[in-house]
Amino acid sequence: MSGPKTNERPGTRAQGRYLKGSASKARRVLNLIRNESVEDARTILQFSETGVSEVVSKILESAVANA
Repeated sequence: MSGPKTNERPGTRAQGRYLKGSASKARRVLNLIRNESVEDARTILQFSETGVSEVVSKILESAVANA
């Protein structure tokens, strides 16, 4: 018998499905905010000129709310 299942990775994770925009464009924005603090990530997304940055911003806010 195994114990309760725990997360393999520490930290919070959020995912978006069926999003508007391509995966490669989202990946470019995600690479900008990866390993940044939440406040820095919000600032970067606020001044990012790509359309997918609004979608990534909503996912970030959801991750913060669920953490």
